Amino acid sequence: MSNHTQVQKQYAILPTMYRVVFAAVLSASWVLIPQAWFLPIIGVALFLHTLHTRTATSLLKTALPGTVFGVTYAACALLWFWDILPLDWIDAGLIGGTLVLFLSWLFVAGAMGSIFGLFSIAYRRFGSLSVLSSLFFASLWVLLEYAQMWIFAFLTWGTASAKSAHFS
Repeated sequence: MSNHTQVQKQYAILPTMYRVVFAAVLSASWVLIPQAWFLPIIGVALFLHTLHTRTATSLLKTALPGTVFGVTYAACALLWFWDILPLDWIDAGLIGGTLVLFLSWLFVAGAMGSIFGLFSIAYRRFGSLSVLSSLFFASLWVLLEYAQMWIFAFLTWGTASAKSAHFS
């Protein structure tokens, strides 16, 4: 095997990650531009196509594109977090408040988006181009959206919330 082929195989995951991030941004574009309601359809289709055509050799390499997609999607969909600056009520100053907000935004996006790693494992293992498989994974996608809602509700539920964020 030539050195060029080894380098290609070593970095083959990078174009996949670029596609996955692009698909996630397209999928979350409706948050910033409601008139672009059709872009999430293209984004999810690109993500599923990427999962379907990818050959992963390990569980981690299978879960990684889904996790990257989910965290990027959630981070884009949660951009409204930044509208609450400045955080005068925590008395941490502008830099401290921005850091708290950034870490909260990243934590919530990571918690909400990581479940798509499990989706990508299930899709790679059981997915096919059949109608039944398509219906199953479309339903699973909707269930994961509900799971994201409950994760967000748990993390931001008044005084019982993680770090008492009081977003609800």
